Amino acid sequence: MSNLKKANELFRSGKYNKALEHYELVLNESPLIEPLIAYNLKVIKEKTGKTYSKNNVLSQSTSKSSHGCTDFDFYAKYLDFRLNGKPRRLYKTFDFAKQTNLESAFDSSDKLKKVIEGIKASVIMPSYNRKHTIERAIDSVLSQTHANLELIIVDDGSTDGTFELVKNKYKSERLKLFKGKHGGVSRARNLGIERASGDYIFYLDSDNRWNSRYVELMLAGFVATGTELGYSGVEVHDENEKLIGYRGEPFNWSECCRSNFVDLNPFAHSRTYTEKFGAFDERLRRMVDWDMILRFTKDTQPFFLPYVGTVYTETATDLNRISVKEPYAFKKVVQVKNKYGSDIVNSLKLRFALKIPAPYEKRMQWGDYHFAESLKSSLEALGHEVVIDYHGKWYERPTNAEDVVIVLRGLTEYKPRPGNVNIMWNISHPDQVSYSEYESFDLVFVASDSYAALLNLFLNKRVDTLLQCSDHQRFFFDSDLSVDESKMLFVGNSRNEYRTVVKNAIENDVDVDIYGGGWDQFIDSSNVKGTNISNFELRKYYGSYSFTMNDHWESMKKFGFISNRVFDVVASGGRVISDNVPSIRNVFEDYVLMDDRPGSFLPINNAPELLRKMASTYVSRFHSFDKRAEQILDAVYSFLGVKNVNNSNNIVPSISGSVRQTIKVGLLLQNGVRKPTSSAYIRLFTVLTAECLGGEFDIALLENTNDSCIEDCDVVIVQRVAVDSERDAESLIKKLDKSKIPLIIDTDDGFSSLSESHPQKDYYSRLDMVLRQLMGGAKNVVFSTESLKDEYDDISDDKKCVIENTLDERLWLNYRASKSEGERKRTADLNILYMGTATHDNDFLEVYGALKSLVKQGYQIKLTVIGAVSSRFNENWIEFVSAPTGQERYPRFARWLREFSSFDLGIAPLNDNDFNRMKSDIKVLDYAAINIPTLCSNVPAYEALIKEEVCFWANNTAEDWEAALKELIENPEQLVEKALKANQYLWSSRNVDHAAKKWRKLLQSATKSEPKND
Repeated sequence: MSNLKKANELFRSGKYNKALEHYELVLNESPLIEPLIAYNLKVIKEKTGKTYSKNNVLSQSTSKSSHGCTDFDFYAKYLDFRLNGKPRRLYKTFDFAKQTNLESAFDSSDKLKKVIEGIKASVIMPSYNRKHTIERAIDSVLSQTHANLELIIVDDGSTDGTFELVKNKYKSERLKLFKGKHGGVSRARNLGIERASGDYIFYLDSDNRWNSRYVELMLAGFVATGTELGYSGVEVHDENEKLIGYRGEPFNWSECCRSNFVDLNPFAHSRTYTEKFGAFDERLRRMVDWDMILRFTKDTQPFFLPYVGTVYTETATDLNRISVKEPYAFKKVVQVKNKYGSDIVNSLKLRFALKIPAPYEKRMQWGDYHFAESLKSSLEALGHEVVIDYHGKWYERPTNAEDVVIVLRGLTEYKPRPGNVNIMWNISHPDQVSYSEYESFDLVFVASDSYAALLNLFLNKRVDTLLQCSDHQRFFFDSDLSVDESKMLFVGNSRNEYRTVVKNAIENDVDVDIYGGGWDQFIDSSNVKGTNISNFELRKYYGSYSFTMNDHWESMKKFGFISNRVFDVVASGGRVISDNVPSIRNVFEDYVLMDDRPGSFLPINNAPELLRKMASTYVSRFHSFDKRAEQILDAVYSFLGVKNVNNSNNIVPSISGSVRQTIKVGLLLQNGVRKPTSSAYIRLFTVLTAECLGGEFDIALLENTNDSCIEDCDVVIVQRVAVDSERDAESLIKKLDKSKIPLIIDTDDGFSSLSESHPQKDYYSRLDMVLRQLMGGAKNVVFSTESLKDEYDDISDDKKCVIENTLDERLWLNYRASKSEGERKRTADLNILYMGTATHDNDFLEVYGALKSLVKQGYQIKLTVIGAVSSRFNENWIEFVSAPTGQERYPRFARWLREFSSFDLGIAPLNDNDFNRMKSDIKVLDYAAINIPTLCSNVPAYEALIKEEVCFWANNTAEDWEAALKELIENPEQLVEKALKANQYLWSSRNVDHAAKKWRKLLQSATKSEPKND
């Protein structure tokens, strides 16, 4: 064993005195190897206080070359340090003659071989879903001619069996395998570095491979030159193994900073460098290799080894490859970081493109254009470049022309392109934006607190609130303006409808001046003062009238999107009367009045000048485009990893300076947070985030009964049978009692009433016992129906209440769809839908017989079944359909269903048994949401709706179902009438607001009566 190898082993085992003796022997043999072991000598000095005798070592040294010692100069002369000219980055050929000479030089020196024999190499290999490529990479490491190495594989949470493959196939003691949660390649590599015990660190990705002599020739380069950094050549193949070319040329830091030409896979360094400069920057999501190389080489010139050490696979289609999917902006981040150090934010200048739906020719007529112009000015004031791209011109420039794309999303969809930081700011028409579209962006903002709260409960993308705002350069308080207390102002086109706010004003004899087009068909022309006001003149009008009337698109109103006109008017020192959007109250309190009857507010605008000025200042400070630009940049910087943003610093007070207090509600869900049931969405998610609540509740999704977040909650709701053991139920009750946190149970199924023949009767009976245990310890128990409430007669009546199932317009309605009740395109005498959970075979049998009889009689029947039965009835008039992959969860299913097809009728057969008597009427509501009427069984679940004449009904016999269906076939006008009535009933009497208000009252009462411990 060589002295160096022995010294290293003694050092790693903590025998520092003995290690020092052997290092002195090594230095006597090769004095210029000192830089390679400097870190070890430093540790020995710290541990023992001893150091080696330099005089003894130096006296034996002879003349040195510029990069090493005379002993190994025969090898060092083949290594290059200086780049001549510009880097070419890719070569068609490689100097294999020089490579051969290099290998021959190494082979000729037993002394050099003996020195490197004692040097241990650590190879770091991160892997994420590389089952099909990792074996070749591993084999290339384990077959290296340098045996003194360890291969550290860190699996980054693979889901394709990569970890299991490696674990089962490779038994080498030199291979160390670790598994972690998916945290990215930098985290995986850093975990590997932390576990490395070698003197030098090498890197190999799991889809590349090394040639067999790479490690030994690199180590020889370190020894021969005394340099602690180096890299070799690379052979580049495409994914079909076709040779593309070669990479490899000497180093120049300035050129490398301009654009990287050194890959990490052939790069290696002394482990002292990670101690000095840190390892991979885990904040960066891309170009981490380049960043580390620049940091390490800024003051130290690496050598280039003229040997093809790495075979690199260039795979442009591999979505797991970071270089394929991450934005180019990271290049600027790395350059700025390494040029200017820590002051990245102030030095980083980005190029923004604002994509707006306005066409260039008509831009002045579009509010989105003025919105974009103001945002552009604010971003430019912060030192960034900004262009506005108009509809039809969005994709004309190459991707690398901008770093950041901001889409002002209204009615038109933009398809994000890889390579940009893609941001969606949804400022209007949220019903037109699909959930997958939100998820396709890097950063998502919506102009609504309540909708952001809902989306964050199920999207695979974080959504932040970014309200609309005002341009304080255009809209500001002007004390020279006089206010006409007798008049109101309305600015806007009629949209070919008599807008409610204007209609009510005219009918109540309000003196209103209207600026906009299309009003002549509704009102006297004397009220119309013009068709348009310049955006630059609006301030004067807003500040001169008693009130400016405002209304919202129906979708914006339901989704809680506050119109930017509200901000503009207040910024101008004016007052606003708006239709009812509860979120307005969170911002402006009573300063902005909400009512569709503006006539009742004249003359009341007695707001003194000081108050109007303070309101204007409030908008300028918290709701200006300058503020929004800062918020967007904070999000971009955080995404790029150059700034940690504390969201608590972005809490915005209301106009009076108060900060909204919320009730934190912990939800413990059946099936957990990753697979919530439809019931969780219907009864909890949509309800607790409803716009009518004005953001009163802050929802925390709890993993289990031991979730540490429980202690931060004001109240905990357990949904259905989310707790499945008596022990966990008892533990939860005790924990909540101790912290004085009220417990509420919500359930909508009678698990105890399943028939004895049900295959899961015993399972659900056990869960029902746990549920009853929780009910006993709860403050309140909420049921979906009166029948279900009565079933639990062992629970105290003062705890129990009923909150019916409701539907949320935000999930179901398409506000841009045609409102006409035109004829459906008929493809059969009756096009029927039957949907639900796949547990209704017995319920379906009677109606199946009726349908089969009608078909035999010659009626054209088409039945579409979505999940409602498990059996497959072999009939050519029955089609079984499933929601597409990824659309099965309730919100996505609702969106898919509304676009899926056009039906004449939905059916809801239900047998009259103990279990079904406790069911709700949710199926009828679902059908009403997609504008089709329901034919249901005459059973208790539907009794109330039958009484309201919201649906058709039939007794549970095949004859009765057949007669009812035949009646509808022969009188199809009834279908249209009933569909309209059902839809109107749903959105007037069973929309989410009804349940939300009941939950608000319940939660306020529960939390108020049980003050928490401090």
